[in-house]
Amino acid sequence: MVETARVANVAHPLDPLSRDELETVIAAARKELKLSQHHLIATVQLEEPTKSALADYLTGKTNLRAARLTIFDRTTAKVSETVITISGKVLTHQIIEGAKAPHVSIESVQAIAAAKKDQRVIEALLQRGISDLSTVIMETWPIGAQIPKHFDDGRRLIWTPMWHQPTPQANFYAHPISGLYAIVDIDSGQVIAVENGQQIEIPQVAGPYRQSQTGADVLLKPLMIHQPDGVSFSLQGHKVDWERWKLRVGFCQREGLVIHDVWFSDDGQPRKIAHRMSIAELVIPYGDPSQGAYRKSAFDTGEFGLGNFTNSLTLGCDCLGEIVYLDVAVANPDGTVREIKNAICMHEEDFGILWKHIDVDGNVEVRRGRRFVVSSIVTVNNYEYGYFWYFYQDGSIELL
Repeated sequence: MVETARVANVAHPLDPLSRDELETVIAAARKELKLSQHHLIATVQLEEPTKSALADYLTGKTNLRAARLTIFDRTTAKVSETVITISGKVLTHQIIEGAKAPHVSIESVQAIAAAKKDQRVIEALLQRGISDLSTVIMETWPIGAQIPKHFDDGRRLIWTPMWHQPTPQANFYAHPISGLYAIVDIDSGQVIAVENGQQIEIPQVAGPYRQSQTGADVLLKPLMIHQPDGVSFSLQGHKVDWERWKLRVGFCQREGLVIHDVWFSDDGQPRKIAHRMSIAELVIPYGDPSQGAYRKSAFDTGEFGLGNFTNSLTLGCDCLGEIVYLDVAVANPDGTVREIKNAICMHEEDFGILWKHIDVDGNVEVRRGRRFVVSSIVTVNNYEYGYFWYFYQDGSIELL
């Protein structure tokens, strides 16, 4: 059974920003800050209350709910941060001197288009026997190490690893185009250099992984999980009560899945376990000195905004059992808002035998364990990141 939860009309200060709230604060920013097409919205995040402000909310003293917008002005290369209430009132606005905005999807598209039009890139591809640019796949990566000295003047630079996709459904990652990289100034949209180094032959061995290509010949009979009386947890908005746990399920455009305000009842005594739990950064340091990899040191959360790439879990096999989903919304760089259906999955899992004993008089007792799972899955290029928060009956928490 699959169910998408309905979110309460009155949002808690820790609940994720809804589509309507995002549209309201972005419209207010456009009006009050006089934003134009030159302004890109890097992120819109919930302005999370301090612990003291949250305590005031819980006692009825305040009900302030706001968003923090990070905006990049392409004409001045300045980054600003603005806090706006969900009713559209600007609370604070400041330029963050020295800050650089992460490159966003619009800029990536423009950088790739510029690289594919560059005559130096076209000629270098011809040297490798590639004349059809539609078969060339490029990605935009921040330079993680050794920016060329003559370009290290504060500009926002990316470089473009490339792959060849000989047929439309081929796994292009099996066919790297080594030694060829464009360096693009993403503020101006210009290719400022093309590195055409060692021409290693493009591997021709296919690397298929789709079921239609591999056959997927390991077949098992269906496994069904059914809870005839429904799930054992309750959901009010984004607040979850399960067994002795109480927590709030959140979401951030930068980090993705966030867990807030976690409590556990210890022999009837509520204990605060955590105020906020998330993966604040995800770094992929390749540590490979070869020409095609030494610059790869991706900060997938901070540089790419990991929450933007959250999957819509609609296939019915990302989670198994009696499933409850939550939708989320994110802001695009142009200020439009995109909703991700079934972005967060909640369900229970059997966790084997929790306790068993047979007494000498023949009395048998078996108690099965169970755990509550909150999960989401993110896809960034060729990586899938699964975030699975597990809450156990003994009061422990695990992240896998």
